[in-house]
Amino acid sequence: MTELPTRADDDTLPDPSFQLGAADWERLHGLRARFLEGGGAVRADYWRDERDLELYDAVYAARIGWKWDALLAELAWRGWSPPTGRVLDWGCGSGIAGRRFGAHFGWAERSLALHDRARGAAAFARERGQRRSPGLAIDVLDEAESLDARPDVLLLSHVLGELSGEAEQRLLALAARATAVLWLEPGDRRSSRRLSHVRERLRATHRVVAPCPHQAACGLLAPEQERHWCHFFALPPNEVYTSRFWRAVADELHLDMRALPYSVLAVDHRPSALAATPESGIARVLGRPRIEKGAARLDMCRESGVADLRFLQRIDKATFKRLAEPAGERFLWSVEADGPRIRAFRDWRAPPTPPPG
Repeated sequence: MTELPTRADDDTLPDPSFQLGAADWERLHGLRARFLEGGGAVRADYWRDERDLELYDAVYAARIGWKWDALLAELAWRGWSPPTGRVLDWGCGSGIAGRRFGAHFGWAERSLALHDRARGAAAFARERGQRRSPGLAIDVLDEAESLDARPDVLLLSHVLGELSGEAEQRLLALAARATAVLWLEPGDRRSSRRLSHVRERLRATHRVVAPCPHQAACGLLAPEQERHWCHFFALPPNEVYTSRFWRAVADELHLDMRALPYSVLAVDHRPSALAATPESGIARVLGRPRIEKGAARLDMCRESGVADLRFLQRIDKATFKRLAEPAGERFLWSVEADGPRIRAFRDWRAPPTPPPG
C-alpha cells in the first residue's frame, strides 16, 4: 500500500484556521462547473481572483496533490530518483505538482520554473512555493519561454483536456526535450487513452518508468482493448477521514474521499532509469478488479498485451481482500497462469536505488 504523507510534510491539509463561508461554497461550486465544462482550449482563465485560487488550492488542488503523492511514492519505491537541475511545472495552476515534488524529493541542486496561461495562477503558485520552500529559486515563464525550455524534470498535471491538437503537439515537443517527464491525468477513459498515445510518442526518446511493467507498445491501444483504460486509485492522508473540513467538503460538493482515480506516465531519458523498471515477465493489475463469488477478474498489463485473468480467492485470501479495495495498492506480479486462470503469483519488489547518471 502507498506510504501516506505525514502532517509535517503535507501541505494538502489546510491550516485549521482556514474557514469556508457561504460565498466560498458558491465559488467552489462555480469552479467545479467550469472544470467539468471543459473547453480549456478556448477558456482564458478558470479563476476570477485570488480567493478563487485560495479555494481551489485548498480543495481541488489538494485532491490532485494526493494523486501526485501516489505517483511520487511509487517512483521512490521503485528506486527511481529524479535528475538535478531545473524542474518545470507546466500548466501549474496553484502549483501543487511542484510543491508535492519538493516534499518527496527535495530541492537540493534544483530550481523551479512555473508556467500557466493564467498569470495570476502562476504568481500565486510562486508565492505558495516560496512560502513552502524559502530560498528556492522560482521563475515564472511565459508561453514562448516555457515551450522553448529544456527542463531536467517536466511536471504536467491535468492538461490534456485543456489542449487543442496543435497545442498538444507543441507540448509533446517540449516533453521530448526534457530529461524526465512526470505526467498526471484525472483517470477518466478519454484522458487516459490520450496519455497512452503520449506514451507511444515518448518511448521513442525515453525509458518508461511507470506505471508500465515493460518497455513494449501499450497493449491498451490494441483494437480489442478499446473500452479499457490505464488507471489506478490514490488514497488521501489518514487525517482526511477525521477532518471536519474535509467532511464538510465531501458533503457539500458530493466528492468521494475514499479513492481518487488517476492515470500517470513517468519517462526518463537516462539509461539508469531502466534499473527502476521490472524485469521481463512482470504484470500489473489495472483499474478496479471485478469481484465475483470466490474470484476476481483482473485486467493484467504485461509485455505481450493486456489479458483478462481470474484470481481465485483460495490462492491467497489476504491478497484477494486487497484486490476488492485497490486504492493505494501497487499490484505488480510475476504471474503463472493456465489460460485465463492465475495459478501462482509473486510480488515484484524494486531493486536498490541506482546511482545517478
